[in-house]
Amino acid sequence: MEDIERKKMLGRRLVEARRGQRLSQQRAADIVGVARGELVSWEDGETSPSAIQLGCIAMTYGVCAHALLFGAPWMPFDIAAMVKPRVISESVKR
Repeated sequence: MEDIERKKMLGRRLVEARRGQRLSQQRAADIVGVARGELVSWEDGETSPSAIQLGCIAMTYGVCAHALLFGAPWMPFDIAAMVKPRVISESVKR
C-alpha cells in the first residue's frame, strides 16, 4: 500500500471519528491545539498528524490511536506462538 493511500485512509477514519463525536472541524482543531487548516489537511489525506497529535486526537475522539491508523483496535498477540513453529520448522530442515 502506498503512502498516499495510507494517508487517505487515515483521513477518512479521522473524519468518521470526529463526526462520531459530533465535533465541527473548528472545535476539534481547537481541542487538539492546531489550526483548522491543518486538521482539514489530515482529513483530506494531504498530510498526517505527528504521533503526539494522533494521541491527542484519539483522546479527543474517544478512540484508540491504533484504530485510527489501521482501522482496527490493537489486539495482543502471542509472539511465542508465532516464533515457535518457525524454530521447529528450521530445526527439522537441518
